[in-house]
Amino acid sequence: MGRRSIFAKGAKVGESAKCKKTPNIILVDDDFYFRQALRRLLLEHGLNVTAFERPSEVLLSHLPARDAVLLVDIWMPEMTGVELWKELDKKGFTIPTILITGQREERAKLLGEEIRAVAVLFKPIEEKELLETISRALAGSNN
Repeated sequence: MGRRSIFAKGAKVGESAKCKKTPNIILVDDDFYFRQALRRLLLEHGLNVTAFERPSEVLLSHLPARDAVLLVDIWMPEMTGVELWKELDKKGFTIPTILITGQREERAKLLGEEIRAVAVLFKPIEEKELLETISRALAGSNN
């Protein structure tokens, strides 16, 4: 028996009458194993995933204009996920953002509020919580 989706009637994340395209997840995390595991999980749920190790790679890439969510680690050596979001915002690229971190601290939630993140998720991330959060973020990405 295959995996059951948490979405109504077997729908994939982000599927709706309005959203015919496969949603895009821009995943940025410097932890190789976490990034690969998360990428595989999201692909299993029917999402397009572009994974990056470093924020500078994101800034140099062509990003989708619609149906996208930025899923980004807060604490990375090159720049923080919040700094990446601010750089993208300066370039006019607004995208629903989910911050992820392995450090359970109040500061993470404050950073999320600062950039109006959809959510701040703490590692290890529960699959159901992640998918529900991505679905909420996608609902706001089609403006």
